[in-house]
Amino acid sequence: MDNNEYIDFFNKNVCPYVKDFEKIRMNYLSAFVLIYVFAVVIFIYMLVKLDIVHYYKDVNIWFWLVTGGYFLVVFSHPVACMMITRYRSVIKEKFLNQMLNKLYGLKYYNSNPTVWTNIMASFGMNNLVDKHIDIDELADLSVFSGCTFSFDDYIKGKYKDTNIEIQEISLKKIFGEGSVPFFHGLILSVDFKKDFNGRVIFYSDKELCLRSASAGLEQIYTEDVEFNKLFNVYSSDQIDARYIFNPVFMEKLKYVSKNYSDYKINGEFKNQKLYIIISSAKNWFEIPFFKPANTPLVFYQPVNDLENLLSIVDSVLS
Repeated sequence: MDNNEYIDFFNKNVCPYVKDFEKIRMNYLSAFVLIYVFAVVIFIYMLVKLDIVHYYKDVNIWFWLVTGGYFLVVFSHPVACMMITRYRSVIKEKFLNQMLNKLYGLKYYNSNPTVWTNIMASFGMNNLVDKHIDIDELADLSVFSGCTFSFDDYIKGKYKDTNIEIQEISLKKIFGEGSVPFFHGLILSVDFKKDFNGRVIFYSDKELCLRSASAGLEQIYTEDVEFNKLFNVYSSDQIDARYIFNPVFMEKLKYVSKNYSDYKINGEFKNQKLYIIISSAKNWFEIPFFKPANTPLVFYQPVNDLENLLSIVDSVLS
């Protein structure tokens, strides 16, 4: 989406709501600041109460004051960060639901719908309850075999008469009695209505390719030399693989891969579905907290991400 397209989109679909969004942001920003102000007031009160001027030569007094101030910051910081998490949760739900319902007929499921789940999210514990892609379905994919799942944002619905699901997800790989971080990113599931019953896996993330299971599959080279340099393709059937990777689909994958460095696109065709798996460390669909909500560029990233994802779906359906 170029600048002119985005500004036109913003004026039509987002601009009517930005005043309300900014009021919400200012409320949470005020709470964010007040938490730190309260911590500072408590710290000053401790200085006065303990008469630090009288006891300045006492090392123990200094030690306890510094320690007390440190713990005030340690305990106030997660609460302040919870204000950021809560704001992003509220704005994301309002913004994404408005945009997705109006433009695409899709539904967004908030990963942090309550204050309690926002508190959990501020400590890195984002988990949807029964609002995510089926775990058994994910575990059946070669990329995710032997992993445990942690879910975040979830989008679901019909797009151009095709069922799609979009899920932000983190995975840990199980090794013996422990586990290590394996993957963070986005998975896009699309019903694949073409006559295909085999398996095809493709990777642009070379590290993920090395760590994933592709046993029993043959590496495939398409007629597009540039595509072969960007993607490794494995399939149970060469004919089926070349049938799937038509010029429109390959051009779209190449375009997104080359123009968006934070998109490492991988995928798997299996069980009459296409799974687009994007390796990316970023937090998807986030609205910045410290930038005014009435600034057009604040909403550019989530809008552009959705446009890119749905453009890949379009190329599959063509």
